[in-house]
Formats: sequence, structure tokens, C-alpha cells
Amino acid sequence: VGVGDDGYNFAIQSEYDTDVSQFFIGNMVPDFLGTMDGVRWLADFQEKSSEMTGTWERAFDLAEELQAEEFFDTGSISRQKNTIAIVKRMSSGQLSAFFGNSSFYAQILSDNSSMAAAGEAPEYSYRMLPLFSDEGNAPWILFSPLACIGINKNSDAKTQTACRLILDLLSTQEGQDSMCADLQIGVSCLTGYRAKNSTIPKGAEQAVNTGHVYNAVLPDKVSSYFGSAIRKMYAQTMTVADVLHFIDTYNNYGDITNNDIVIGSIGSNMLLADYNVRLGETEIGNFVADCVAEAANAPIAMINSGGIRGSFYEGIVTEYDLQSICPYDNKIIVLDIKGSIIRAMLENAVSTMDTMPPGGRFLQLSGINMKFNPNLPKGSRITEITIGERDGAVALDIDSIYRVAVNDYMAGSRGYAAGNGDEYTMINVYDENTPRDEAVVLVKETQLTYADAIELYLESHVDCSSRIEGRIVREG
Repeated sequence: VGVGDDGYNFAIQSEYDTDVSQFFIGNMVPDFLGTMDGVRWLADFQEKSSEMTGTWERAFDLAEELQAEEFFDTGSISRQKNTIAIVKRMSSGQLSAFFGNSSFYAQILSDNSSMAAAGEAPEYSYRMLPLFSDEGNAPWILFSPLACIGINKNSDAKTQTACRLILDLLSTQEGQDSMCADLQIGVSCLTGYRAKNSTIPKGAEQAVNTGHVYNAVLPDKVSSYFGSAIRKMYAQTMTVADVLHFIDTYNNYGDITNNDIVIGSIGSNMLLADYNVRLGETEIGNFVADCVAEAANAPIAMINSGGIRGSFYEGIVTEYDLQSICPYDNKIIVLDIKGSIIRAMLENAVSTMDTMPPGGRFLQLSGINMKFNPNLPKGSRITEITIGERDGAVALDIDSIYRVAVNDYMAGSRGYAAGNGDEYTMINVYDENTPRDEAVVLVKETQLTYADAIELYLESHVDCSSRIEGRIVREG
């Protein structure tokens, strides 16, 4: 049990840079960040008077031991191969353990139960293990609430009354059940809440009952950069010393380093969080899609959300930022596509929203809009498609031809085996082993990546920002 075809037993949920950094930050708790020395260090680090170098080398010890024993595959972290399908492999018994959150735990329980009922795998029991500590310290768990709600005390009386009514509703058993289901958070922290047994992570109670709380939070951008640098370490372009020096340099001096180049600036935060780009319209998704459309000189762009891996923060943007946010070398291409194929693409986009993690095939859009209902059967979830900006948009004509920018990964440049291409086989123009639809024609290959498109956009626009416009509307 626990050995897949590649022979590895352990994995880190590593979709985003912050996922990677959490594991390594976690290795400093509580043995360092849970001590007074660690608390002082963290306060000094935020004041730029302490550094990781000389202190944080121990954060890599566990990963090095796992790698030395050949339990741990670093290829998915360095992005030299696809992310390990953690839920699928845990549910089928092909992985022993992974670092991730309770949402994955709940998904694994459900999937294993279904697989066992279908005779596809044995029925397993699962526990959430606490993270181990040095001798003499209690084990611990990492807890990150996905939703915290409060009322602005400076709002007017009418607004406060309305907010209290909403809180009253959300504070019921039914309200919390709905919230947990919608946000896929697994368990509520509301006092008196009665969770279903299937959503309670068994094994966590041991760590909870110790009653200790450690503040292990680094600034958001530092955490993201830390994860990005760790990926470079596993790609063998950085050492541990390089990683720590890079973070110290960034923390002390900001974005500009001797080896970085400022590309442009962003007028407001465009954040990647909790798989938001894989669930609906986002500011960062709109921005990247608009950049791709402009770079490709195409009226429509459809961006696979799995190609977006980091956040934009207000202020200057450097080359390193672009490499972290859109790290893949897939090239933008322009296709002429029949309207019926566009509908099939959008149905594929919303087909894996109810998995954990949600599928990276979800599309962020420019020049095209959609409404969908995730409660409808797969293949029939799209309820409306319009072309153009929302105010003047017209209905998609399934028989008309539209010019669309996508990337070559979606179009089969790497084939569709092993999860490549996100199953966009309907626009295949590269893979000879996959049937090709005559309603799709390759117009041009730009040789530009998503990062290149963003760089071109930033160079020609000042203080870029983005907003939610109703390009993607979720119904039901």
C-alpha cells in the first residue's frame, strides 16, 4: 500500500507557491517559531533586523531525509512534471501520506468510499497526522480558516442591522452546513456546530487538545517568493543557501535586487487564493486573459487557470514575479474555432469544479462571457454564452467561426496522455494520436508565453488593474 507506479510514498500539495512554502515554514514550528527566540526572530524579521540565513537551514531537514529515502518526489515541485494527483492516489491506496488540508481529507474519504463500492479499490481508513516535533515538544497541526466574518463598526445603523441578520442566518446549523459545502472547508469552527462524521479530520484532536497556538505567518509575498525559490532549488538552479539569501534580500530591500528587472507596476492587488481562479471570475484571471488577447491580437482569449500560479501585489512587478505567477513555457497560439466547439470547451472548463483541487482546466476569459450552473449534469452546465464586452455582448452562434487565443498545451502540443492538455481534445491541432475536428484551424503561433504577454502589456500600460465585470456568472 502506498506505492504508485513511480515508487513514491509521500507528496506535498504543490499547486501554488504558497502551498510549497507552508510545508517548509511548518517545519520550523513549534521547535523554533513556537519558542520565545522564534517569536523574537519573527518580529525582528518583519522589522528587517533578522534573517533566515543562519537560522532556517533546519527547515529543509525533513524534506532532505524523505528525498534521501526515495519516499519523496521533487519533480512535481520543480514543475519538471505534472502535479501528483494526490486525491486520486490517496483514494486508491497508491500514496501513503501527503501534506495538505482538511478539504483534501474530506474529498479522499468520499472518493475512496465510491471506489470501494465500485470494486475499484479497498476501503481504507484515514487519519490526519499532526506534524512531528523535536523530542520534548508536542506535535502540532496547521490551521488556516478559509472564512472569517465581521461587521464594520463604522457603518451606519441600517447596514449593521442587515449584517447582523445575515450573521444570524450564517450562525445556524443549516447556514454553516451550506457555507462548508460552498467553500469546501470541511469543518466549521462555530461553537456548538455539529459536523458530520465524514468531515471531521480524525487524528487532529490530539494536537487541538494541547491548547497551544503558534503564529507562523510570514508576509504573503515573502511566503509566495519562498515557495517559488524552493521550486528553483529542486530544479537545481538554487541551493538552500541561495534560497535563504534570496528571501533575506527581498525582505530587506524589496522587489529590486541585483538580478531582477522591473517590468511595470500594478495599481491594486490581484490575488490568487483558495483556488479562486478555478471556481469563477477573478481580477487576476481577467487581467491575464486581457494580456493574452492583446499580445495575440485576437478578440477572444481563453486561459486555462492552471497556468496562473501566483498573485499580483500592488506596486512594481519584476521578472521574478512574472516567472512565479505564470511559470510555464506553453506558447500562445491563435485558432479559428466554430461556435459549437467553443461551447464544448466551456463545458469542459466547468466539468472539474467539484473535485479537490478544482481542475486547472477552468477558463478565465477575455472577449467572451459565460453563465453556468455547477449543479447541472456535466456536459450541460453552460446556460449562456455571449461574445464581446458585457454591455454590448451578443449570443454565441454555434455555426459561426471565431478567432480565439489559447495556448499550445491545450491544443495538444504535449499530447493528452498523463493529464496533459486538460482534455481540450476538441481543439487539438498538434497531437496526431487524437482525432482532429475540422472546425478548428491553426491561424498562427506567437512563440509568446503568458508571462511574455503580461510583460508586453505592462510595458505599454501604466498602473494596471483589473476588476470583476460579470464575464463569468455562477448560477444555482
